[in-house]
Amino acid sequence: MRRVLQLVSLLWLFLGQVHSRPGDNFWEAVHRLSDQDEGSEILHFLQTGHLPSKSASSGQPGSESTPFFTSQPIIADRWYGPKMEAFRPGIRSGTTSEGTSNLVSDHSSERKGTSQSEQMSASAKEASSTPLHKPPQITAPRPLSKLERISILKPVGDKFGLNIRPYTAAEIHPYTGAWLTSELITEAFGTTNTKLRSFQEDIYLLPSKRVQEEPVASKSDGGMAMTGPRNRHIYVWKKIAPPFGAPGFVFQFVGAITAGREARRSLGYLKGFKTAREAIAIGPDSLYNGLYVQPAR
Repeated sequence: MRRVLQLVSLLWLFLGQVHSRPGDNFWEAVHRLSDQDEGSEILHFLQTGHLPSKSASSGQPGSESTPFFTSQPIIADRWYGPKMEAFRPGIRSGTTSEGTSNLVSDHSSERKGTSQSEQMSASAKEASSTPLHKPPQITAPRPLSKLERISILKPVGDKFGLNIRPYTAAEIHPYTGAWLTSELITEAFGTTNTKLRSFQEDIYLLPSKRVQEEPVASKSDGGMAMTGPRNRHIYVWKKIAPPFGAPGFVFQFVGAITAGREARRSLGYLKGFKTAREAIAIGPDSLYNGLYVQPAR
């Protein structure tokens, strides 16, 4: 239909040009324009009455136009015609901004999935590690009586008295709890940084933390009426070698004393020992430590 309208327009507008320009073949020109259907050539013909040469349309005389190839997709625009789409790595052709956000969310979910898998693998690794178990040949020793505890605590209290002049013996606190809870073990057995101090054969002293607060588990779980700041408290343990050459040691909790000055300074001259604090309660007043006690450097 478009070609018919063009032919009609050409017939009316350029009828006079046929007579004024006898050298031009009007009908041949119309036929060529209708076959080529090029708007710029039609406009050129309307203005000049001549068809543009092939060399003029190509932009380079005597050469034919070379087609342009691109890997970028062509998008048709209804107002401005064909245009090139910007290429962004990782985004498919025709992807909208919504698709871009989906792609970003996919990457974040992938990273989230990776971190979750790492956490699961770390949890599985932790679960697969061998926990501390009491060897079957180790049994809990008989709990100490109150008299036995006092007999062990009294020499310690006499050594680290509340006052030197006039002399006042330290307060002694025998352990009277029903079982060694994890909170009490943490409070009275200390950490790996705290050295065990050798007082007598198989009797070890352990200073409390350097804090002013009163102990909690020693009172609630240990039944010991301890007062004053914790940095003056000394915990007393009795070491027992396990039978049949089993590794580690068994420790019996005797009780505690309240010293006259800061506990770590009072015990500084005693020989120090170290051991890992991997302990499990095996009796009312005893725990099993799976590693040997070694002299501290």
